[in-house]
Amino acid sequence: MNVKMSRDIILLSNAYWPSIGGIENSLRHLAQEAHSVGDNVEIIVSDIGLDDTLKGHSTELVDDVLVTRYPLQPFKFRLLTTINIIWSNVLLFKLLRQKKLASPDAIVIARFHFAAFIASLVGFKSVKYLVPSIFSEQFGHENTGPSSWSSRLRIRLKTQLHSTVQRAALKKSNVFVFSETMKKQCASLVGDDSVQYSIVKPGVNTDRFYPIDAKQRETLRRELNLPINEPIILFVGRFVKAKGVSLLVDAVANVSQAFHLVLIGAGEELESYEAKIMSLGLADRVSIIPPLRDVEKYYRCADMFVMSSSYEPLGQTILEAFSSGLPLVAFKKSVSVNTATQELGMDGFITYANLHNEIELAKAINIRLLAVPEFGRESLAEQSKAKFSWEKLYSDLVR
Repeated sequence: MNVKMSRDIILLSNAYWPSIGGIENSLRHLAQEAHSVGDNVEIIVSDIGLDDTLKGHSTELVDDVLVTRYPLQPFKFRLLTTINIIWSNVLLFKLLRQKKLASPDAIVIARFHFAAFIASLVGFKSVKYLVPSIFSEQFGHENTGPSSWSSRLRIRLKTQLHSTVQRAALKKSNVFVFSETMKKQCASLVGDDSVQYSIVKPGVNTDRFYPIDAKQRETLRRELNLPINEPIILFVGRFVKAKGVSLLVDAVANVSQAFHLVLIGAGEELESYEAKIMSLGLADRVSIIPPLRDVEKYYRCADMFVMSSSYEPLGQTILEAFSSGLPLVAFKKSVSVNTATQELGMDGFITYANLHNEIELAKAINIRLLAVPEFGRESLAEQSKAKFSWEKLYSDLVR
């Protein structure tokens, strides 16, 4: 009888719980898949997001997975930013070197370019770089445009540093991407269109994200203090410029039908969103919820999901919405919109805004609102389940 040998798996990124986001979510589910097939798995990340009293070298169990952290800012003085970047990655190098000595055949799955590059430098034979985005592309969409020359210089230097490291990570690793859009961006950064990258699809946890019936939605809305008789429009993501939340708020101000908008997230743009909501007289029609682990409750009781991003290599939240039976409103790809939404093969459940502005987005939301009563949530959830699987992604990565 053949006995399956357990593999040693190391998952790398720059952040994990209590940070919440698509990348952190992917690490969580990849770790769960590793456990389910009997592999040994460890997550190694920086201490970003931890309370100051917990920062530094630490090891803990999170959801029964070993999480080891290294300090992102070993030195606390702001003037030592450059030294912190260097020394933090030196500490990661030392940590990964120890792991390689203990488990030389470990499979490394990295979701951050510095981590992928350093794992390759350490000498791991199998480094799988699952690219979340191209830093220069994402940063360009998220940057609000500093006014001072010193700020512009810092941004230029930061972009050059990350681009150099990411280019090296792409060259040294076995690269996986979620879309043709991301594949082209990787090839452009490397400067070689002939490079072969593997296209995979992320998964979605159907034990967390699934549709419920109308009576259950009403009960859940009461629990969450949300309106009972108004269609709920949901957005989940970081509050940064590239996510387009400001434009979404402008759009709902032009929606002619009843609605309640729920924004779940946090970030540097929060105060500007709050100010805009007040100035447009939308305070009683918009709820802002901080990031939370049981976000699936809000998906279950919503009626549609809006992906208002101008830059999105794929969008984990889209898959969570589909799995919860929520149709999508999004922008079509254009000169100002660089997303992979139209590559998902789910256009039958997506209403597109043809132009990147609040009026077109409002039109698309209005169309979707008209279809709320008769929309088949179960059919959408079933098709999503058939297309997107963490089990398949994990298998593709460790094969």
